[in-house]
Amino acid sequence: MTIENIYEQLAATTGKSRKIADYLIQRYNNEQSFNSNYENHTELAEWLREQNYSSLLEMFQDTAKPLFEAIHGADITMMFEILVARAISYTPSRSYYRRSFRTFSIESHLNNYITILESIAFDWENFDLLEHMKKDFSSDHHQRPEVYLDHYLYPSLIAYQIDMGNLEIIDFIRNLCLSDNNTQVLKSPAIIAITRCYNGELQQLLIDLLLAAKLQEGLRQSILEASDNGQLDVFKCMLNTVLEHNLLRFSSATRAVAVWMGLEIAADHKRIVEKLANLANVYLNDEQARKEGLASADVLELYVALWSTATHEMTNVLPLIQQMCESGKLYQKQVALYFLNQLDDAALKLSTASNMLADAEPKLLPMIHDIYQFGYWGYYNRDNFFTGIRQFPYFQDASVRQRDFSALTESLVNMPKAGYQLQQSPFEWCNYSVKPDDLYRKMLIITAYDCDLECINLLMTHASLGAGDERGALVKFLLNDFNDPIQRNFLFASLKDRSMQVRINALEHIKEMTLSHDEYAVLLDLLSLKTPEIRKSIIEIILKTDVIQRTDLLKRLLSDKVENRRLAGLDILLTMKKDDAVTETEITELLTLLPKSTEKEQVLIQTLQADKTKNYSKDNGFGIYDVNELPEAKPDLTIQNPNAIHDMLHISPERLSELFQSMHALIEQNKDHQYVAKTSYSDPFDVVLGNENYLRYRADAPIFTDPNYNSNDPTTHNIDNFVLPDVWRSWLSDNNVTIVEHYLLSHINHYITREFSSYRYQLYESWVLDDVAKYFRLAEITQAVYDNIRAHDHHALACRIIEQLWDEHPAHERFTLLHDQFAILMQNIPTENWQREVYITPSKNWQSDTVNFTTLIEVDDFHHLLNQLRLQAIADTDFLEYLALDVHLASLNDLFYTNLPIEDVARAYALGFFKESAIYRTFCIASSRDFSCFTSVQKHRYYNTADIAKQYPFLVTFAQKLAQHVIDIEVKRGDLPTTVSYLATEIKEHSGIDNFVNILLGLGKDTLTRGWISSYNSGKKDVLSSLLRVSVPRETDDAKALKAVVNGRIDDRRLLEAALYSPAWLPIVSKLLNWNGLESAAWYFHAHVNESISDEKMAVITRYSPIAKESFNDGAFDVNWFNDAYKTLGKERFELLYDCAKYITSGANHRRAQLFADATLGKIKATKALEKELNDKRNKDKLLAYSLIPLGKKSQEEALKRYDFLQAFLKVSKNFGAQRRASEAKAVEIALENLARNAGYQDTLRFGWQMETLKIQGLTEYFSPKALENIELFIHINEEGIASLICQKDGKKLSTIPAKLRKNAMIGEYKALVTDLKEQYRRAKASLELTMTRADTFSAKELTLLQSHPVIAPLLSQLLFVTDQDKIVHFNDALALNATTELAIAHPYHLYHAKEWLNYQHYAFEHQLIQPFKQIFRELYLVNEDEKTASASNRYDGHQIQPQKTLALLKTRGWSVDESHGLQRVYYRENIIAVLYAMADWFSPADIEAPTIEAVQFYDRKTGEKLALTEVPPIIFSEVMRDIDLVVSVAHVGGVDPEASHSTIEMRAAIVRELLPLLKLDNVKVEGNFAFIQGSLGEYTVHLGSAGVQKQGKGAINILAIQSQHRGKIFLPFADEDPRTAEIISKIILLSEDQKIKDPSILEQIC
Repeated sequence: MTIENIYEQLAATTGKSRKIADYLIQRYNNEQSFNSNYENHTELAEWLREQNYSSLLEMFQDTAKPLFEAIHGADITMMFEILVARAISYTPSRSYYRRSFRTFSIESHLNNYITILESIAFDWENFDLLEHMKKDFSSDHHQRPEVYLDHYLYPSLIAYQIDMGNLEIIDFIRNLCLSDNNTQVLKSPAIIAITRCYNGELQQLLIDLLLAAKLQEGLRQSILEASDNGQLDVFKCMLNTVLEHNLLRFSSATRAVAVWMGLEIAADHKRIVEKLANLANVYLNDEQARKEGLASADVLELYVALWSTATHEMTNVLPLIQQMCESGKLYQKQVALYFLNQLDDAALKLSTASNMLADAEPKLLPMIHDIYQFGYWGYYNRDNFFTGIRQFPYFQDASVRQRDFSALTESLVNMPKAGYQLQQSPFEWCNYSVKPDDLYRKMLIITAYDCDLECINLLMTHASLGAGDERGALVKFLLNDFNDPIQRNFLFASLKDRSMQVRINALEHIKEMTLSHDEYAVLLDLLSLKTPEIRKSIIEIILKTDVIQRTDLLKRLLSDKVENRRLAGLDILLTMKKDDAVTETEITELLTLLPKSTEKEQVLIQTLQADKTKNYSKDNGFGIYDVNELPEAKPDLTIQNPNAIHDMLHISPERLSELFQSMHALIEQNKDHQYVAKTSYSDPFDVVLGNENYLRYRADAPIFTDPNYNSNDPTTHNIDNFVLPDVWRSWLSDNNVTIVEHYLLSHINHYITREFSSYRYQLYESWVLDDVAKYFRLAEITQAVYDNIRAHDHHALACRIIEQLWDEHPAHERFTLLHDQFAILMQNIPTENWQREVYITPSKNWQSDTVNFTTLIEVDDFHHLLNQLRLQAIADTDFLEYLALDVHLASLNDLFYTNLPIEDVARAYALGFFKESAIYRTFCIASSRDFSCFTSVQKHRYYNTADIAKQYPFLVTFAQKLAQHVIDIEVKRGDLPTTVSYLATEIKEHSGIDNFVNILLGLGKDTLTRGWISSYNSGKKDVLSSLLRVSVPRETDDAKALKAVVNGRIDDRRLLEAALYSPAWLPIVSKLLNWNGLESAAWYFHAHVNESISDEKMAVITRYSPIAKESFNDGAFDVNWFNDAYKTLGKERFELLYDCAKYITSGANHRRAQLFADATLGKIKATKALEKELNDKRNKDKLLAYSLIPLGKKSQEEALKRYDFLQAFLKVSKNFGAQRRASEAKAVEIALENLARNAGYQDTLRFGWQMETLKIQGLTEYFSPKALENIELFIHINEEGIASLICQKDGKKLSTIPAKLRKNAMIGEYKALVTDLKEQYRRAKASLELTMTRADTFSAKELTLLQSHPVIAPLLSQLLFVTDQDKIVHFNDALALNATTELAIAHPYHLYHAKEWLNYQHYAFEHQLIQPFKQIFRELYLVNEDEKTASASNRYDGHQIQPQKTLALLKTRGWSVDESHGLQRVYYRENIIAVLYAMADWFSPADIEAPTIEAVQFYDRKTGEKLALTEVPPIIFSEVMRDIDLVVSVAHVGGVDPEASHSTIEMRAAIVRELLPLLKLDNVKVEGNFAFIQGSLGEYTVHLGSAGVQKQGKGAINILAIQSQHRGKIFLPFADEDPRTAEIISKIILLSEDQKIKDPSILEQIC
C-alpha cells in the first residue's frame, strides 16, 4: 500500500478514530510546509486525556485499532496491540534526563503512544525490518536505511520479532554479539531490544559481552546506559553483574549508576556510587528492605528506597513524596523534593511544589523554587512573551494562578534581601539558592497570563524587590491603561528607576502620550541628568511637540540655572536649525535667555552661530564624499564560447568519475608517505598522507616561509605548498583534464551541499526555481559523481587536491570560462528579473524588524558563480572587467557594488576605476569594521589588515581623514547622536593635541565612561570617552604645545584624568604639570586598578615591577613601587591621582587599591579583631590587605604569625563548595606573595621555606611512629626529599591502610601533610634553579636553618655553592662557614671562572651525583671574541623561528612582550633589559610570519641606553643566550613533534619493535614516527609521540583510553613507565585485531 493510499483511507475515516486521522493528515501537511507540529500534537494529547481511559491498551483498542485494521490488516494490528500492552514494562521517559522508572500511568506514556499512532501512516506491508537493520547496523556508513524509525519504537519492534521466534532476526542479533567480522555494529537499538525481549539466551550473550569488554570502555558504556530501558528483571540482572564482577572500577559503570539514579554529580564520588549501587541491588530485590529504607534517617538510603519504589511502579512513590512533603521531617522533605525533581513530569513537579510555596522554612524554599519553574520566554518581543505564557498548560486554571500568586507575594515580602541559600543538602554536591527577584519574576509571569489588574497593582507595589529585567517587562508589557492614575504615576516614577532599560521602556510609552504641564516638568527635571539614553529620548519627545509648546519648553530649558538642562535646550535648538525649523533671528533671541555659558555650551553656541549648520547623512556622503561620483563603466558581455553553459551541463558523470578514480589511485600509491605538516594556527605535526581527509600543507611550504608569498601572483601555485606536487600535476597531463572538467571536479564539495538547502529553495518564487533549474543543473552532475566516489577511502582528500590544482590553468582562461557563463545569464535573463524580490515572503532584519529586499544575485547559485569569477580576476584587465560587471549588477538595485571586499575596493582605486568616494562608502556604509581596522593597523591583528595596508597604504590615509572628519563632528555635537556617531566608537587610534583638547572641551564636566564602550553606545559621553581613550600624541607634540592649546581652559585635575585614561599622553602631561614621578605613579595605578591589563600596557608595567599581570588582577601588590610613588608624589598629589584613576576601572579594584594603600601606610592594624573579622566575613580584599600591614620591629615573629593565620584561613576554606574553595585559595596564594614582599623576600617560596623551617620543630612528631589502634603511622622522607606515608604493624610495613581506618581524621591529617610536602618538593626544585640563575645569595646562617627542612635540605645537599670570595664549596662545607658569609648556588660560570668546572664534572661521575636540576652540566654561553667590542650578539642571526612556539617557550622563562622592542626579559635588580629582535607581531603571533632572528640586544632599564655585551653580567648573558638557543633548537621553522622529543619516539619505536614478535603481531610495522597496522576493517596508524590514531581514508579515530589500566599486567615485563607508551601499545594491540572490536563508539568511526 502506498502512502497516498494510506492518506486516502485516513481522509475517509469516521467515528472516534477520525480524530487520529485528522491528526495524521495535519502532521503530514505541517511536514510538507516545514511548520511546527507542536499545537497539533498538544491538541491530540489533550483529547486523549479527556477520553478518560483506564489503560493504554483500552485507549489503543478504542482509538487506533480500527485504523490499523482498516489500513494494515490483522497481523500488523496484533503486533502494535502487543507493543502497546508491553509499553508499561519499559521506562517511558525519552528525554536526556530519563530515569529508570516504570509505570502503568497513561499520562507518562502518552507521547510514546502518539508515536505509535503516527506509525499508522507508514507502509508496513512493504517494510522489511531485517533489511532495515542490516543497513542501519552496517559498518559501511554509506549503507543508510531509506526510512527513519522512531528511537522508542525501533527497539520494541526488534524485541517483538525476537519473541515471535523470527530466527533471521535472532541470528542477526546473535551475530552482532559474537561475530568477529564486524561488518555489522552493535548499536543502541539492538541493546535495548535485548533488554525488552524475553529471550534469555540473547540476554546472557549481552552480559557476556559486557564482561568481555576489557579495553573497550565505549562498549561497556553503551550496554550499561541502555540496560534500564527494558524489562526490570534484565536491569536487575545487569546491576548484579556490575557488583559481582566489580565493574565499578570503570568510569563507564560509575557513570551509568549515576545516570540511573539521577545523581549525575555524584559520579565522581566513587564511595557514594558504590553505596548507591549496593543499596539499589538490595532494595530492587527485597521489598521489606525497601520499606526499611523509606524510614531510614540516612538520606542516601531514603533516596534509593524512593528510586527503587519508582523503578517498580512510579505511581506508588507519588503518595510517599506527597506525604513527606506535607508532614515529613526536614531531611525527608529535602530528599523528597530532590527526588521529585528527577521525575520527567513537569505538571506533577509544578503542582507538588506549588502546594509548598507557602512554606516559610528557609532550608526548603530554595529547593521548592528550583522545582517551581515555568521557563523563560524573553522580554524582547511582546507577541512571543504573551503567546509563550498563555500556551503553558499550568496557567489555565484561574484559581491556581491566584493561589500561587498570593503565596509568592507573602514569601516575597517576608524574604530577606539576600534571599536564602542551601548548601550541601540533602547531598554534599547540592547547592540551591532563591532570591526575592526570583519570586518577583514568577509573579510577573503569572500576571501576564490574563493581565489581572489587582496583580499588576501588587507588582507595582513591590517593584523594588524585582530585578531590572522584570521591572522593565512590567513597564513594557503589563502597564496598559495610562488613564489609570496609579499606572500613570508608576510610569513617571519609573523614569527614576535604577535600571536604564526600565527608564527607556517608560519613555517609549510617554512618547505616545499627551502630557500635562506638570508631566513635562518631570521630563525637564530629568534633563539635569547626564544619562545619554534618557536625554536623547526626552529631547525627541520635545522635538515632536507643536511649535508653541516646543518654544515654551525651549525657553524654560535655556533659562535654567542647571548646565545640563541648558545644554539640552541648545541641542534642541541645533536640531531645529539643521531641519530649518527655526530662523537665525529666533536663534539669536533664544540665546539671550542663557544666564551664562560654559566651555561646553560655547562649543554648541559657536555651531549655532555659524553661517550654515550641516546636517550630515548618507544622502550627502556624510559631508566627506560625493554621492554622485560613480564609476563610468559598462560591462563587456562579449561571449568567447556561446556554448559555455551547455558544455558545462553536458559533461559526462562517468568521465568525471574516471578522473576522480585516477586521482584516488595516485593517493593510494603514495598513501604511506610521511611528512611534517602545519596549519596557520598550529605547530608542525607528523602526517601520513593516506590518513588525511584534509589537505595539510608542508611545514616548510612557501606560504609559511616566504614573507613575500602572494597567492594572486600568476607564478604562484597552491599545489606547491602541498607534498609531492609533481605527482599531482601528472594527473592533469596524464588524463588530459579540460578546464571545464576541472571546474566541476574542483567545486564538487560546493554543489553537493545543495541537497541540504532544500528548505531554502522552497521559499523562492517559482520563476527563480525555473532559472536555477535551467542554468544550474551542475548539482545533478556533481551529485551523481559524488554518489560514485564517496565510497572510496580517500575521496575527501582527492577532492581537495583537485581543488588545489585548479590554479594550474592560466588565470585568464579560468576567468573567461566563468565570464562567458555570466554573460550568457545576463543576456538570457530579463533585466527585470535581476531587480525582483526572490522570496515568496520577504525576509526580515532581526534587529530592526524591517523587510529585506533580496535579489537574484543573492541566490546561492548565482552568487557562487559571481564570487568564483571575482577570484579568477587575477590580471588587471580581467579584474577591471569583473568590476564593471559587479557595479552594473549593483546599479540594477540602486547599490554601489555587489561583492567586493576592502582589498578589491582598494585595488580598483589603485587602478583608477574607483574614486576616493568608493573607499569612504565602504568605510561608512558597507563595513565600519574595515574603517576601524585601518584607523590603527597594529591594533587589529585578527584580520589581515597589516598585509592590505602594506599593499595599499592610502587606505590608512583615508581612514585617518575620515576619523578626523568624524571627530570634528562629534566634539561639536549635543546629546542627540549624529549620523556618524556609530563610526566614532569604531576609531581605534587618532593623534594630535587639537583632538585631545577638543574632546576634553566637548566633555566639559562630564565624567568619563568606565569599562568597555561598544559601537552601540551613541551617547555623547560614551562617544567622546571612546575617542579620548584612543587618542595619542603626534611625534612633534610636546608639553609646550599642549599648554598653548589648553590655554587655561582645562584644569590640572582634568588633564590628570585624561592622561590616566589615555596613558600615551602621560609623558607630555607629566612635563606640563611638572610632577616628578607622575609616570611611575600613573602606571602603578594601571597595574593595581585595571581589571584586565593589555599586553601593550604590561610591556610598560614590567619596567617598574616584576609581578605578573594575572597576579595584579588577583590582588598582588608591589609594596616597593607604592612606597616609591607615594614618597615621590607626596600625600596630597598621590590622593588626587588616586581619585583620577577611578575611570580606568569598571569594578571594585579602585576601592581595593585604596584599602591596600591604607594597609601599607599602617592605617590598618593587624589586630585580633581584624583576624576575627576575616574569619567571620571571609572578605578576600581585606585578607590581601592584612598581608600588607607593616611588620614592625619583630618582623620575623609577626611574619610567622600572619603566615600561620593565612594557612589556617586556607584550611577552613576546605569546608566550603568547590568554587568558593578555589577563590579563597587564590586569595591566600596572593596574600602570601604580598606578605613575602612585605617581609623583604625575593620570592614566596623562599619565604615559605623560612616560615616552614621555623615551624618544623612542631612537625617532628610526624616523622616518628605514632600508634593508631593496632598500627603505627609516620612520614618518611627519602634521600631525594620525597615524602611518603608509612603504615606499619608489629614493625612490618603494610601495603595499604586498613579499610576501617581510612576515614580516620589522623589518617587524613597525615595524607594532607604528605601531599603538601610533595608539592613543596616540586616547587623547591624550580625555585632553586631560579635562585641560581638570578645569583640570589644566602647567608651561611640561612643555609643552616634550611638544613633542618626535610624537603629542602636533600635538594641543597646535591648542589654546589660559591662564596663571596669566589670559592666553590659543597653544601656541608658551606654549613661550616662563618654565619655571615654570603653564598649563592654556583652557576656554571662560577665553576668556569674558578677553573674547577671540569673537576666537578669528573666528581659528579665519580660520586654518581644526581642533581635536582642542571647545574654542573648546565650549558654555559660566554661572550665570544667577535662580540667583545659589540653592543649586540648576532650569533643566531638568520634563524627562522615559529612565533607562537617561541613566545610560549620564552614566557615560561620570564620573557614578556614589549610594544617597541618585541620580546624582552627584564632584570629589575640589575636594571637590565634583554631584547630579542625578530620582526613579528609578538602580541598576537601567527606562525605564518616565520620571522628571522636579527640580534640580541641589552639595554639599561632606567636610561634606555644600549649596553656593551661586556657590561652585561656573565650569568645574565649566559641565561639569555641559553633561552635563545632553546628557541632555535625547538621552535625553528620545520619544527619537531609537539607531543614528544625525537629521542622519546625512538625509544617507543624500539619498545614496539621488541613487542611485536612477543605478541605475535605480524600485521604491524614501525616506520618513522608511526606504527602501521593492517587490520581486517582498514589500515591504521598510531603516532608514537601523541598516541593519535588515524585510519587511512578516514582520518582521526577517537579511542577512549582506560587510564587506570595503563600500568596493568600486560606492561609489567617492560621498564618503560611512560603511561603514554602504555596507551600506544594498548591501541596497537586493539587495532591489530579490529575484527574483535565490539565497542560501537569505535566501530562507528572505523567503519
